[in-house]
Amino acid sequence: MSYDRWLGRTPGTGHSPPGSGDDHEPGPAPRRRSDWRVVRHSPEREDLEPVEGEKRYGRTIAWTLAWYVVPLALFTGWTMLFADDSGPACYGQVDGSCPSVPSAVLGAFTNGLPQLCAALMISLLSALLIRLGSGAWRPVTAAFAAAVIGAGASTLLFSAIGT
Repeated sequence: MSYDRWLGRTPGTGHSPPGSGDDHEPGPAPRRRSDWRVVRHSPEREDLEPVEGEKRYGRTIAWTLAWYVVPLALFTGWTMLFADDSGPACYGQVDGSCPSVPSAVLGAFTNGLPQLCAALMISLLSALLIRLGSGAWRPVTAAFAAAVIGAGASTLLFSAIGT
């Protein structure tokens, strides 16, 4: 059974089945492509010219760093807006065991710094490997994917070693 007959059309006319409400002028179906041949996409093609400088490793590294530095800078700026007092939760403390909010945030940041550095290193390595494997992704897209991979891998690594 031919495709046109299966759809209920008269072969070669491009018409809808009778009684479907489509009353347009009969004629050949419009061709959307001038060439119907299938072309294999491979680097060995003669008509494919190599593009120089398409991988842009420097931009990928810069974007990967930006995915870490910009949120870190925003978080640091936000914590600088906190007051120096320790808040109402520490009013009953007499030994001074409640630190101020900015110093508590700084302490937590220094405790998490090894994981942040590991995530950054894994992300930079992932970004270079992504760019090495494919030049089809834009640098910002490859950097975002590398940042996600690095953050996830470092979380799994530090969870596995229990630090």
